[in-house]
Amino acid sequence: MNKLTNSCIFSLFIPAVTENDLYQYEIKTLGDELLYKADPFANHFGDKPKKHSLPYEQQKYIWKDGDYLANLEGKNNRNQPISIYEVHIGSWKFNEDRHLTYKELANELVDYVKYLNYTHVEFIGVLEHPFDGSWGYQVTGFFAPTSRYGTPDEFKYLVDTFHQNGIGVILDWVPGHFPKDAFALEVFDGTKIYEIEGEHPEWGTLLFNYHKREVKNFLLSSAIMWLEQFHVDGLRVDAVASMLYGGNLGGGVADLSASTFLKELNGIITARYPHKLVIAEDSSTWDGVTRDTKDGGLGFDFKWDLGFMHDTLNFMKTEYDYRGASLSKLTFSLDYMYNEHYLLPLSHDEVVHCKSPLLYKMCGDWWQKFANIRTLYGFMYTHPGKKLLFMGGEFGQTEEWIEENQLMWELLQYPEHNGLQTYVKDLNEFYRNNPALYMEENIGLNFEWINGDNVDSLVVSFIRRTAEQELIIVVNFSLRPHMDYYVGVSKAGVYKEVFNSDSKKYIGSGVVNLVEVSSVNENCQYKDNYIKINVPPLGVTIFEKIK
Repeated sequence: MNKLTNSCIFSLFIPAVTENDLYQYEIKTLGDELLYKADPFANHFGDKPKKHSLPYEQQKYIWKDGDYLANLEGKNNRNQPISIYEVHIGSWKFNEDRHLTYKELANELVDYVKYLNYTHVEFIGVLEHPFDGSWGYQVTGFFAPTSRYGTPDEFKYLVDTFHQNGIGVILDWVPGHFPKDAFALEVFDGTKIYEIEGEHPEWGTLLFNYHKREVKNFLLSSAIMWLEQFHVDGLRVDAVASMLYGGNLGGGVADLSASTFLKELNGIITARYPHKLVIAEDSSTWDGVTRDTKDGGLGFDFKWDLGFMHDTLNFMKTEYDYRGASLSKLTFSLDYMYNEHYLLPLSHDEVVHCKSPLLYKMCGDWWQKFANIRTLYGFMYTHPGKKLLFMGGEFGQTEEWIEENQLMWELLQYPEHNGLQTYVKDLNEFYRNNPALYMEENIGLNFEWINGDNVDSLVVSFIRRTAEQELIIVVNFSLRPHMDYYVGVSKAGVYKEVFNSDSKKYIGSGVVNLVEVSSVNENCQYKDNYIKINVPPLGVTIFEKIK
């Protein structure tokens, strides 16, 4: 290769190269060692073990999502319904004994996500990676969709098809670390170009050097390429806590170079693509993760509320006689909900490594497990914050997720599993159609407690509202139905039940409220009025003020 004059850039022209020609860089180190490296900026890689790059022409794909993109302009994501279906492409569904391709997914997965009324899909494991068992979190190709499922243009076709069906696409993006594969970024020219000294204390991977301008530019270019060239609607930034504390997941001394990088990343994306999403998967207590960078924050749109996930799942495991003592832990997330702009995840991390599938985390017998999981989802969807559910959770997968196996689609022949899938479909539709559940969630007037500490009844109730809508949310975490139950309301009027998780449609017990109820002007639960309703066992009922 020839060095360009007065620069550190080397070039080489090879005529008649095609998109089927594998290539690597041969690098001679100062110690005369020859290294063979994949192109860090490659858009396409060969088959396993993914060591060789392939040339690819990015500009040839003709997009058809213009109407979708135009519709996004001027919208504030924080005032939109966001309900995400998290998917690992290789294990969602098989065609006989193999995973589906990008083109096959453009038919089956798009239709399925649309049927379930999700607003977005989030892919894990799309960026190129050599090891299947890493689920795509040990990235070696930061500019390439994995060739396991097809070509870059076929991935674009998948994104395009989602967009034409009104569904956004989010990618997991991993700018915090990379693996020690000799053909990739590690000691790229015989020296530590991309990495700092040492390794991640838990994962054994290498940490990016955010002090270097060229390393930051490499990562920024990757992020911008996915948003621009592949039209993705957002990035979920993995392991933010690890980045902020230099690989120490438990906290400690902050890495200010990492926080500076994240501010720059979010500042650039906000300025160039204000309608795109950047979401932090962050377990730290760092202040201002979703605060604007102009005000000293990191500038993310949303932060995963991992505390909500852990506390609610621990509560749902708890036997009924002991739930009263744990009720404050369940409602704790509602005490800090204004600290950040949150996304509530029930993600892949909770259904692997002997943690059991979501359904089996629920307390009780078979019927109770399904009633509990409907209650969990209902509480999650009425709780302030955007939503995410990992694939299989929508119908009650009964085995842990393993990346080598497809989901257990055969379960849908059973009424309980089919009923749960219908419930998630209807819950997504209800969420999308009711602005009180997603508009201006961080304004205190739009959430009001009715009762959050009744340890005897285990009924939690609150109000979600906008200027135009008032919803009364009543969630029963006990086995007992509560008939003729008094619920305090702020506004006098007529109320109608608009959603009930215990409907027989979902294989519930059928404790529903078919008749509109008028409020009574009498003090109840610190409210001036009350309504008298039937509250289902292990269920959620939602009333709307209609007059």
